Amino acid sequence: MVDALLQRAVQIRQARNTSEALRLALGWLPHVILLDVRLAGEDGYATGRQIRERWPTTSPLPRIVMISADPQDSAGQRHTAIEADGFLLKPFTARQLTDAALGNSQPPLPAPSIEEPVTGDLQRLFRLELTARLEALDRCLAGPDLAAARGILHQLIASAALCGQRRLEHDLRGLYDACQPPPEASTLARCYSSLLTSARDFLDEP
Repeated sequence: MVDALLQRAVQIRQARNTSEALRLALGWLPHVILLDVRLAGEDGYATGRQIRERWPTTSPLPRIVMISADPQDSAGQRHTAIEADGFLLKPFTARQLTDAALGNSQPPLPAPSIEEPVTGDLQRLFRLELTARLEALDRCLAGPDLAAARGILHQLIASAALCGQRRLEHDLRGLYDACQPPPEASTLARCYSSLLTSARDFLDEP
């Protein structure tokens, strides 16, 4: 995302969590703010509302674009509650990103269809990501820290969709839904077992 936006000669600053995002936004006053729906600390909608409410009246409001891998976030149109200017559903193309950020298309933007074959490099990167994140996911579920587990699953859903791994994407979404409060232990265990099976099959592929 950063590389795609830098090609349009824009200045970029990144925040690691919601408190840093709020502090950075109100201190720097950028023209455009990209907010992931799932953020460490609280969701992006709450952060967007705080930015809107605390934005100085002497400056034009920024363009806010929400980003998520969950189609339900888009279908519910929760972004309208903070008067967001766009919504990007992962995976999206570099062109869709720059159009949404710089105002060259009308939101909400649909998810792109993955028509080109997935490259071997992308598959290898996903294998590395999946291996590392599954270990972290196991710790979160054992915690249990379901909020952190949902954050990990959210990122893996986007990567699986980008790589065209539909079975993995389906099982990741199933576990994501099972982690919603209040969790049911039997459903959580069944969805986790299904995910581990599909992940093992994918990682064992030549």
